[in-house]
Amino acid sequence: MTDPAPRTSGRRKVGRPPIPLDRIVRSAVAIIDEQGAQALTLRALAARLGSSTSTLYRHVENRAHLVSLVVDHVVGEIEVDPGELQERPWDDACRTLAHALFAVLVQHRDSARLLSVEVPTGPHAMDFRELVVGSVLRGGFDPRTAAHFATAFSRTVLGFAMQADVGEDVTDPAPVPAIESADPERHPSIAAVSAHLPTSLADEFELAIDLLVEGLRSAEMTGGEHHATRSAAGSRSRSRSSR
Repeated sequence: MTDPAPRTSGRRKVGRPPIPLDRIVRSAVAIIDEQGAQALTLRALAARLGSSTSTLYRHVENRAHLVSLVVDHVVGEIEVDPGELQERPWDDACRTLAHALFAVLVQHRDSARLLSVEVPTGPHAMDFRELVVGSVLRGGFDPRTAAHFATAFSRTVLGFAMQADVGEDVTDPAPVPAIESADPERHPSIAAVSAHLPTSLADEFELAIDLLVEGLRSAEMTGGEHHATRSAAGSRSRSRSSR
């Protein structure tokens, strides 16, 4: 006669409850905002959530994957109306998109640096890129020009956003006494413009975007002659090399 099987309580040991992905990403953004990108680790995120890294691995493959989710979340905060943008001239649309992206990036510490590490390809990033490229194509530019402009556009916005310090008022530049008291005999040019220096980061950014857009507009105005000249020069060069 065999002994009866031991009784069980009927309860199975369960792991930690799953955490919604949106909560994970928002908590990761909060860590970066408060402490910087270097503080974002899976261990730190798990501690903030009162969970474990094994629970996080149900949603994210590694830190790089987590960062990509954070980046796309930040881009998703951009508030623009795609339909309204399509009603605007291409240059006005590009300016609006640039300022919208800049405004979001300066609100989130290190987000611009994270965006510059690799090309963002999340759904929100792709939607935003579509708006930029589509605006330029709608302006009548060829695909190659639109692609190059979109890259220059992104690098310009990211570059300026990375210069903003945490909590900085980008419209109020800190005074620079050395410039304000520049010696007009030794540095006459600086002295002549000292009343206008330093400029605010916001003003510098607006100027940079204006120059970028106006540069493309200038290329549009002279593009036919410019491309024709380059094409003719290229043909002559090929003709000489084939002799």
